[in-house]
Amino acid sequence: MSSSGMYNNMLKKQQETTNQINQLLQQTSQSLLCGPGTECEKTRNSEDLQQKYLDSQTNLQTAPYQEKQAEKNYYTYTQGDSAYNDMIRARLVKEAENKTNDILINFNQNVKKATQLNDTLSSLTIDYEHILELYKNYVQENEILNNKIISFGTDLVTSDRKTYYEDQNYDILVSWYSIWRWIYFILLIVFAFGIFLSKSSYSIWAKLGLLGIFILFPYFINYLVFYLLKIVVNLQSLLPKNVYNSL
Repeated sequence: MSSSGMYNNMLKKQQETTNQINQLLQQTSQSLLCGPGTECEKTRNSEDLQQKYLDSQTNLQTAPYQEKQAEKNYYTYTQGDSAYNDMIRARLVKEAENKTNDILINFNQNVKKATQLNDTLSSLTIDYEHILELYKNYVQENEILNNKIISFGTDLVTSDRKTYYEDQNYDILVSWYSIWRWIYFILLIVFAFGIFLSKSSYSIWAKLGLLGIFILFPYFINYLVFYLLKIVVNLQSLLPKNVYNSL
């Protein structure tokens, strides 16, 4: 070995020794400046942990690409480009079939839901038609009932008015009946005095009998009239009838 080569080796070893000494001094100074429990150590550890966290996020984002790249490198190196392309094609076909099946399942479910909604809509439509028809019937029935109520009110007013006039006529008849009864009793008293005070060929018993008949006359005249009317009705029922009146 020449003297220049030995000199270069010595310089190289000296440079390595110098670098090691500088690194040791740097570590020693950092240990002195950022010792355990110091604020510097907490800051440095926080920065290291933050950097590791950022690196892990980067690795997580680039992991799929790295996985695909590693897979491609493996297949192309071990089986060739054609095998890798076939594997990718088969994978894409399988994914397409899976997506097609998913779409078909979703489509069938949507068709089923649409059918159910259509059936529900048809039922609601039928129910609505029935309710509308029922509503129309109720409207007509309410109108008829309202007309009956109005007619009943009119008849009631008419009946009240008729009853009022009938009561008025009855009261008039009762008044006249009372007047004529008093007139009758006054005439009866005059007749009693006259029959007993005046001379007559009638005996006392005949006079008393005649007076008794006139006294009882107002009480049995009603029964007598009803009895006579009943006899007249029975006699009319025995007479021949005209059977052609209904033609």
